[in-house]
Amino acid sequence: MSIFHVFYRPSGIKDPAIESGALFVEERFSWFAALLPPFWAMAHGLWVELLVWLGLMVALVAVSFGLGDEAGFWLYVLGAVLLGFEAATIRMRALIRRGYQPMGDLIATDAELAEMAWVKRGVSA
Repeated sequence: MSIFHVFYRPSGIKDPAIESGALFVEERFSWFAALLPPFWAMAHGLWVELLVWLGLMVALVAVSFGLGDEAGFWLYVLGAVLLGFEAATIRMRALIRRGYQPMGDLIATDAELAEMAWVKRGVSA
């Protein structure tokens, strides 16, 4: 079972990827974010976060010249694991910054069941 955070899209925000007006963000470790951070950021439209990641990679390369390649590799692995754990929080903060409104939390086994439970509740903004 996972916790799903529900965000409601106000009528002024146009997002063709979301038909129902509700977006569900699962609170779990994200392998996609840990293994392919720039593609994960682009897939979710996290452009500011992508720029921050690129800046951190430039800093990591500079640090690895001073400390050695092995230290740079382990710093990257540590950062990737941290990003995997914080992926849901990063997405939620980006959604709030875009104007989405948090509507509550659900516990479900997958996203489809969370959406069905949300519709069954009949909650609207």
